[in-house]
Amino acid sequence: MLRPWFALSFKAVQLGIDAQNVMALRMMRLASGGTPAQNEMTRMVIEKATAAAEAQLAAVGAAMAGHKGSCHCRQNTQRDYKGRRR
Repeated sequence: MLRPWFALSFKAVQLGIDAQNVMALRMMRLASGGTPAQNEMTRMVIEKATAAAEAQLAAVGAAMAGHKGSCHCRQNTQRDYKGRRR
């Protein structure tokens, strides 16, 4: 019963460690300077711009499909003093 949760937890920890390693390697390359640093910086800017465009496209697609996104917090906070929804 606990085995799937253990496997999921292990994968989450592994993902966190891998992400930190990638960031450390990129920062070392940037700190070294020169042409490799310029190439890495260009690659990072392109990746960020691409990710922002993909996120915006996904948000617009969800809005057009009628999804309200993660704005359910307003629904949960509009309750009266007895805990009933208004």
